[in-house]
Amino acid sequence: MKTFYTILKLSPNTMAGDSLSIGLLVCRGNDYWLKISETRKSIVKKLMPEKTKSVDFVIKQLEGHLKQLKSSSQGNQLFALETFITAEYVDYLNVYSTGLLQFSKASILDDDFNNQKFLKLYALLIEQEIYSEHLEVDDSQSGITEKVHKNLIEKVENKIHTDISFNHTNLKSLYFNINVDCIGMNGAFVGAKTLLLENTVPTLEKYVSHYITLIAFLSQKYKKDLNKNNFFLIADEPREGTAEHRFWEEMREVPSFEMISSDETEKVAELVEETGASKFL
Repeated sequence: MKTFYTILKLSPNTMAGDSLSIGLLVCRGNDYWLKISETRKSIVKKLMPEKTKSVDFVIKQLEGHLKQLKSSSQGNQLFALETFITAEYVDYLNVYSTGLLQFSKASILDDDFNNQKFLKLYALLIEQEIYSEHLEVDDSQSGITEKVHKNLIEKVENKIHTDISFNHTNLKSLYFNINVDCIGMNGAFVGAKTLLLENTVPTLEKYVSHYITLIAFLSQKYKKDLNKNNFFLIADEPREGTAEHRFWEEMREVPSFEMISSDETEKVAELVEETGASKFL
């Protein structure tokens, strides 16, 4: 899956080639990150007061277009990755777009992209202040992987499956790939998956949906009672007032698993010991 960014620019004088960077757009599959600098947008408006309404209009058009594309791609999961904006299309706009809104050539990024990396990139390319304002969001997610490995994985890796991926190669008819931290079985399943709340909410929703589907799939295949299973979702509480925190709150009510913090993962290891869970593949 290709991840790329383009710098959005407003051109006060297209004939002269003048332009000012006003925002950043990052696309990965049918996910995107977009932020417009209000400060830079105001500067452009002062340079061309007669086009103030046009500036607001083109930005709203872009935002609406992105939302419409995302909605369309989510509605057609088989072709979701092909129906969103591509790097090739951005390069086309870079050459042939002659209107008020301009696009830089697409620049390819590491596929492992998240909100923190977007803020860093935005700070680097557009506006420095934005990153320092959002550092707290990312601090809440630091150290989770290390805690899970020390307090859970190291204690159960000789008893049950750890760091295991499920897909159609080991579970026929499973149409996606999902990795879980650990899973074992003895009368019922015991399993856990870590969720870092650093991605967009739609992406997080996809990860959780896949986890719930896997739980149901395994329970049906091995004829286990869903109510007797012990599955956990490991997710540390993000900063309050954010979209990620609202998502975290909603996930606490999901009946398919128990949500725990990275500081509570020893309880999963203790449960593996108590139930005598073992590998089953």
